[in-house]
Amino acid sequence: MDVDGDADILASSSLEHYVSILTNDGDGGFTESGRVPSGDDTCNLATWDFDNDGYPDALVGDADSNRVSLFLNDHHYFTSAAEPIRVFRSFQPNMFFVEDVDRNGVPDIVIANEGAHTVTVLIASAPLNYGTEQIHTYVTGIEPEDVAPGDLNNDGFPDFVVGNYVSADLHVFINDRTGHFDRHTVYPAGRGAGRATVGDLNGDGFADVVVANYEDANIYLYFNRGDGRLLKPVRLRTGEGPGFLWIDDLDADGAADILVTNYISNDVYVFFGRPPAG
Repeated sequence: MDVDGDADILASSSLEHYVSILTNDGDGGFTESGRVPSGDDTCNLATWDFDNDGYPDALVGDADSNRVSLFLNDHHYFTSAAEPIRVFRSFQPNMFFVEDVDRNGVPDIVIANEGAHTVTVLIASAPLNYGTEQIHTYVTGIEPEDVAPGDLNNDGFPDFVVGNYVSADLHVFINDRTGHFDRHTVYPAGRGAGRATVGDLNGDGFADVVVANYEDANIYLYFNRGDGRLLKPVRLRTGEGPGFLWIDDLDADGAADILVTNYISNDVYVFFGRPPAG
């Protein structure tokens, strides 16, 4: 957050209603250097340089107050950021991500609105310029728990997927190359479908999708056909209450692995991918 080359941490504290800025001392130690007000129920955090000043800013979601707030980095650990520069209204925002969906060089914001059963896409025509005419809403399944970006059809434009908890399905929204997502496909998922992530699981160059099914204690792996459409999912058993997902090559063997945290059984599962032949 201070652009010194060392990774810092943003940590939310819903009980205290703030986000802590923990700065790295360069030796792996962290010190709280500032705070950002977050509201009663911090649901998600994201950082991006929204105003192009070279410093990452903070996007903070508060489900109780139905808003996502943008705080600009004042180059002094947000000490003057008592009020957000922008507030985006939402109905029980859950997860969101920041990405340049229309490829105009300016970051856009995509928010899953759990209470409204929708996703909102805020398109910026210029830094910090999110006009009402550039706000688009798309209907999802019931209670969208997560929204995750990925280029599913390899056209260079980010698409996104939505895991819906109550309707137990996955919605895949395809970008029309202008930042609009009028075309989508619905795939069945398990009970309590929630967290979702996108990554190339089998090394074929196409993004696949993983969804955690909280109530079924499993994850679904949807492999890409190669055109943005997904195959019938493969099921893998996890601990109880799978939530957070991460795709990465954890053992450096050239194959993607999947990490799953399980909230009820209080454990972590790692599924190791098969290395490429040769």
